[in-house]
Amino acid sequence: MRFALDIGTQNVVGVLLEEVDQDKGDGKRVFRPIAWAEAAHVHGAMRDGQVLDAARAADTVRRVVDALLASADVPRLPPVRLAAAGRALTTAHGRAREVHGTRRRFAEQDASRLVWEALENARSEAPKGATLVGYEVVRFVLDGEEYPSLAGQSGFVAEGEVLATFLPRSVLDGLLATVERAGLEPHSITLEPLAALHAVVPSELRHLDLALVDMGAGTSDVAIVREGKIVAYRMLPLAGDELTEALARELFAGIDEAERVKREAYGNGAAAEDLLSFEDALGRGRKIRVAEVREILRPTLARIADALAELLAPEAVRPQGIFLVGGTSHIPDWPRMLADRLGLPQERIVRRDARGIRRLALAADDPAGPETVTPYAIGLAEEDATLRATGVWVNERPAVVLSFRTPTVADALLAAGLGPRDAYGPPGAGVSVRVNGEVRTFPGELGSPPTLERKGERVTPDTPVAAGDRITVRRGAPGRPRQLAVRDLLRAQDYVPLVLNGAFRLLPPLVFRRGERLSPEDFLHDGDEVLVRPLTTVGDLLESLGAPEPWWEEHTAVVDGRAVRWVRRAVRVWEEGPEGRRELPPHAPLGRGMRLFLSPIPPVHPPLEELLVPGEGEVPTTLVYVQGRSVRLPRLRRVWRTPDGRTFTRETPVEPGVLLARVEEPLPEPTVGAALSAVFSELPRPPAGFRIRIEKNGLPAEPEDPVREGDRVDLRLERRERKDDVAQTPLGTGGAES
Repeated sequence: MRFALDIGTQNVVGVLLEEVDQDKGDGKRVFRPIAWAEAAHVHGAMRDGQVLDAARAADTVRRVVDALLASADVPRLPPVRLAAAGRALTTAHGRAREVHGTRRRFAEQDASRLVWEALENARSEAPKGATLVGYEVVRFVLDGEEYPSLAGQSGFVAEGEVLATFLPRSVLDGLLATVERAGLEPHSITLEPLAALHAVVPSELRHLDLALVDMGAGTSDVAIVREGKIVAYRMLPLAGDELTEALARELFAGIDEAERVKREAYGNGAAAEDLLSFEDALGRGRKIRVAEVREILRPTLARIADALAELLAPEAVRPQGIFLVGGTSHIPDWPRMLADRLGLPQERIVRRDARGIRRLALAADDPAGPETVTPYAIGLAEEDATLRATGVWVNERPAVVLSFRTPTVADALLAAGLGPRDAYGPPGAGVSVRVNGEVRTFPGELGSPPTLERKGERVTPDTPVAAGDRITVRRGAPGRPRQLAVRDLLRAQDYVPLVLNGAFRLLPPLVFRRGERLSPEDFLHDGDEVLVRPLTTVGDLLESLGAPEPWWEEHTAVVDGRAVRWVRRAVRVWEEGPEGRRELPPHAPLGRGMRLFLSPIPPVHPPLEELLVPGEGEVPTTLVYVQGRSVRLPRLRRVWRTPDGRTFTRETPVEPGVLLARVEEPLPEPTVGAALSAVFSELPRPPAGFRIRIEKNGLPAEPEDPVREGDRVDLRLERRERKDDVAQTPLGTGGAES
């Protein structure tokens, strides 16, 4: 036999259940009610589901107990099953974050540490004096990506988030004090919305996003359900009493009379034209039609529906279905009104009474209205829906763990007031540096985990504990100070991928500390200021590679009053693309993935000839032909001189900044010898028995003879044997003439 008490704001309901041999097809036990009793509280015993005066509340409980004993004809009752109202619960999100300087692989104990710390942070957000009674892991995030578990994953920044449920200790203490004063032994405590969820929502539907609304007398309690778990609780201070008070004002009647008229107007079989009798505040008997009562209550119904819809609307995921329980849910207008406001099909909002509870076998005359769901659900709650109190010892100090699941070492430590900051070793000293004007902080190494022992054996934070367990906690060792290298400042996108001279390179940005160039392997110290300059141009690339300077330097000189400019560079850079080779200056933009080639260039100055405009170095000439080849003999000598008297010819290298003025000097009249010197570095040697004769225009000539425009100068071979019979052969013709 099971004994359940629903200690509500206005009354106490008790029910006795006994197991019946009836198979519902799911293997779960089925019960039937054998006694039902309820009694109203005296004023001041309760408020909003919380015990204010345990003595007065206990008097009401004793009246219910006496009625149950008489109805069931049993000598005594079993230990009582209780429930805390959903409105007393609070939820808080807790988050924890760890930053590691190097990529690391995470294990289960890392996830446990994050959850432990997130629970401690959630506790700081909960009301003072609230007790942690359950939690769900919402997510793990690693480097911005969400994971169901951290175990086996690698990254730099790990985050964990939990949704923790808290119950004020005063609520539990009030319930326990009330039943103890009434002479009852407590069996277990559950939560009203959790018990109702298990009772009226089929298990095959609990994976959906649902809302369970318990519409009582003083409040409407809302439980948000996702994936079979209650993730949020909310309370609306509007319910059946609001309707009763509105009707009492309109009818000028007492609260009890208005409550009776309200129930009859929405009772089974009530027709719109039916007349309801009541007595007003002056004792006069009056009548009112059912339709008039419903019309009076319509504005109040709309106000409650608006408030409920607003309470449900902020959810990130809109409920796919809504279950209505509680005494006030019997009003048939609720599904339509809520469906209109939430944009849900009306069939998705259903009212549940006790006959919809699968594990309950009801007779035709058993109480079965929607107001009976919660008392029955408390009695039917199994171990997975009841709050367990487990007493343990932590470092020889007692602690009580309250949980809906098997408690763990971490739960015990939190119950004893120990968080991960108290158990793990302190982190090592961090390093703060200013990067491009922004302060960035890098934490030291995390402290080592604590040594946890139970009965002399090593355990982990996830190890289950049982009543009476003694847990010893020894704090972990401190972490090491942070060793910060330049590479720890850099992100993957800071590096530029290139193909240089056929080889793939991943080049870091330029990093400077007080003007000093740093490599990625150099270490930084606390308080350092560094400048990180990305590689955006070819010049940045050359600086990164340490190429000799100048990479690209423009120079100027003055020639005959005209400024001439040229570029001097030590490295030549060109890009190989679909359109061929293209040389790049230092200011050219640097793109990711470019194919570049670099080659050094000797640092030489250009000859003057390269700086002259076409034709600027030409002088007047005399055109002659030597051995059939045209030769131009200059009639002027043109040079350039600096103010300090240095002479420059067309072949002389020009250094930057020089000032040159042209000077022209007349040359002697060109001669046969000058024409020959322009072609031959020296006259060819004749073969034996021959000699060379010089001719100008077919006549013998001497080297000193002048030449004119168009003259022909030739060399001839002649034999030496006979003076009167000389055979002549033009030099270079390969033949003989007669």
